[in-house]
This record gives sequence, C-alpha cells and structure tokens, in this order.
Amino acid sequence: MTTTAPTKWDAQVERAAKARQDARAAIDAVRADTHLSVEGRTVQVRDIITQANATIDDAQVKYDEAKTVEVERAKRRVFTSFSIDTVTLRDAAMRAQETATEDEALRMFTTAERQGDKSLMRELAAVAIDRSWAELANAFQKAEPIYADDYEIIWDAAHDTSAIDVKHAMLIGMAFAHVTA
Repeated sequence: MTTTAPTKWDAQVERAAKARQDARAAIDAVRADTHLSVEGRTVQVRDIITQANATIDDAQVKYDEAKTVEVERAKRRVFTSFSIDTVTLRDAAMRAQETATEDEALRMFTTAERQGDKSLMRELAAVAIDRSWAELANAFQKAEPIYADDYEIIWDAAHDTSAIDVKHAMLIGMAFAHVTA
C-alpha cells in the first residue's frame, strides 16, 4: 500500500524545502556581494539562516499538526461503528485480536464480508494496520471502497518507516533540517 496522491500535510514539506532553497540562494548572493564588509556579510547570513530556520520550524509544527488531525479524522470515518450493541463490538474486537496469521484473518474477513458484519470487518482492518498485513488491508479497501482513501492515510501514518516510504521519509527529514552556514 502506497499513497500516490499528495496528502494535506505535504504543503508544509514543500514550504520547508522552499525556505531552505531560498535561504541557500540568498546566502550565495550575500557572499558574492563585494560591497559588503565581512562583518556585514556575516550579519546578513546569520539573519537569513535565522529566518529560514524559523520558517522550517513552523512548517514542521504545522506538518505534525495537520498529519495528526487528518489521521484522527480518517480513523473516525473508518473505524467508528454505527452499532449500538457493545457486546457485538467487543466480540468483534476480541475475535480480530485473536487472529494469529494473516491467512486466518483473511478467511475471517471473507466470512464477515459475506455476512455483512461491518464491525468485524473494521476490527480486522485495524488489526491489519497494527500487524502490517497488507493483503488484509487491500481486501478491506476493495470491500469498502468508500473508506479506501481514509484507510490509506491511516496505513501510511502507521508505516512511515517501512521500506516503501524510506525515500519519502528521507525527503521529509531533509526538508525539515535546519539551514547552516
């Protein structure tokens, strides 16, 4: 499972990357200015770095906030049950947690889907995220396409360090790294 569409928090990564890029260009321009004294260049470079790092820090905070808010909204949309029968919900949660293998969970999911047991399907989808069971996660998205985008947001947030997301994680890490002289 990989997200191809930009997330609502990607704008902050771009904002931080642009602040770094603009700061680098401004620092190069200051260093190339022969009309400034060494002290004048030092002061201007320090000011550019301070301003860029403040923008990067702000983008990092807004990135974290936007990601947290969007993941929580997605969890509510996907995992909130409309059943008022707490015994059914508790039973579904317990049965899903007791699955030992993804194959067992897939068989249980297929049965739940056939019987229209949405509570069990959602609980199994939650277990798929916790245990990184991609096949089960894909089965949930296929069975419940209305929740596919939200589910993918939850999956991606839970698996930021997976091998699939290493390149993306590196880009984010670089975007939020401070500018130095």
